[in-house]
Amino acid sequence: MAKKVPWLQKYLVPGYYIPMSYAHATVHSMLARWEQAPQGGIQFAAGPQPKQADDSLKTAHILILYIIREQYKHFKLEDCAEFRQRAEADYKEIWERHLLANERCEMQGAGSNLNSEAWESTQWEFSLHERK
Repeated sequence: MAKKVPWLQKYLVPGYYIPMSYAHATVHSMLARWEQAPQGGIQFAAGPQPKQADDSLKTAHILILYIIREQYKHFKLEDCAEFRQRAEADYKEIWERHLLANERCEMQGAGSNLNSEAWESTQWEFSLHERK
């Protein structure tokens, strides 16, 4: 289905393949958990993976907004520009606030896995107004 819907194609990897590679025992999921051991060598990094979780949630948020737009289009519902603009503004506000909170934790030494460089590399375009 994703290959038949142009806007959905670009979310196939970040919205399906990458999260699935963490959900199942794969080479990728194993390598993602390896880290340098203090005494040398490598060790398994137990615990949460907040960056990967954030990436998945951000992609899911984008997909939900696109799906709502598709519902409006498919069922020929009244175009609700105000709703779409508010949804896009909420998306940007939520994820920008999340970035700032992570940067504050990093500055305070809380050890967040998300820094501004990582954030910029994972930002995906989102605009309800540009899609046709």
